[in-house]
Amino acid sequence: MRCRRHGNSPREETTMMTTQKIAAGGAVALAIAAAPAGATELRFANWLPAQHVLNTTVFPAWIDSLVEASGGEIEVAVFPARQLGAAGDHYDMAANGIADIAFINTGYQPGRFPMVGVAELPFLIDDPVTAETEAFDGWYREYAEEEMSEVKFCLTFNGGLYALHSVEPVVSIGDIDGMRIRLPNRTLANYFGAMGATNIQISAPESREALERGVADAILFPWASLFPFGINDVVQNHLDIDMAFNNFAFVMNQATYDGLSDRAKAAVDSHCTSEWAARISSGWLAVEADGRQRLIDDGHTINVPSAEQLQAFQDAVEPVRNEWLAAAEDAGYDGQAAYDALIEAFAQTPANGN
Repeated sequence: MRCRRHGNSPREETTMMTTQKIAAGGAVALAIAAAPAGATELRFANWLPAQHVLNTTVFPAWIDSLVEASGGEIEVAVFPARQLGAAGDHYDMAANGIADIAFINTGYQPGRFPMVGVAELPFLIDDPVTAETEAFDGWYREYAEEEMSEVKFCLTFNGGLYALHSVEPVVSIGDIDGMRIRLPNRTLANYFGAMGATNIQISAPESREALERGVADAILFPWASLFPFGINDVVQNHLDIDMAFNNFAFVMNQATYDGLSDRAKAAVDSHCTSEWAARISSGWLAVEADGRQRLIDDGHTINVPSAEQLQAFQDAVEPVRNEWLAAAEDAGYDGQAAYDALIEAFAQTPANGN
């Protein structure tokens, strides 16, 4: 597991914004206007701050292309910052029609999606660009229809690699004992729990307050994503290990999809692909790459473990890997075969020399 060194980029500040209307050509109107006659307006819900790169750049690019492909038959109204519901509710919001399209963190509902949960394993990959979101999305499609049967599955993608960001320095497993850590999913909660940590079960938007009030001592989070949530203001120490990536998905209300015209359905289908998953992930990762250096430039401390300390963190993965294999078996799958197929899919990506 290597440490990355990157250049800096301008600081972003978290702000709130009103519902956005994304129309063909990429225009963003802060006031909702009536959709063109005959157009179907889709409500796209997400829980990220308005100034997160996904809301400012990445999601609009996907939406703009979708609208264009539909020939104007689809319009999209964007509801960021938990406007339609809590972060952990977004899957059910799509299933129940509160949202037509929802951006979900697949780890926010522990045990509900066991197969996609393999993405939660620490050290599964050491570079989300090299490992290719496209490969992961392609692998998961075999399981998505059954595992996410309440919705129309669109795509899944990987976010930036997670490191441990803390109030006090951490360099070894021994330092974890007794800590209260905000962790993004059950697998990582079990991983750190075996080291003596307590998981603080809150969503990303609630994390800054928990750290500020001393409810949590640390958070596992992507480097650059600390900034739009303001978490960089309350943690000054960063363990220089990229431990895990997190997994996200777009899901759609099935009835909404079924009610679209043939052309609009074709537009949606052409934007719910492994290729688009990779494009969305790449847009996010391009910004995440600067996060570490931005923290250094702001005077934060990067704590570098020794080779032995790093190895101890890597060796601690086996119990949670075994737990995932058992969960896959309980779901009716050959867990080891599925795991091996995923590793082979990663190995076959062009970035890995194939």
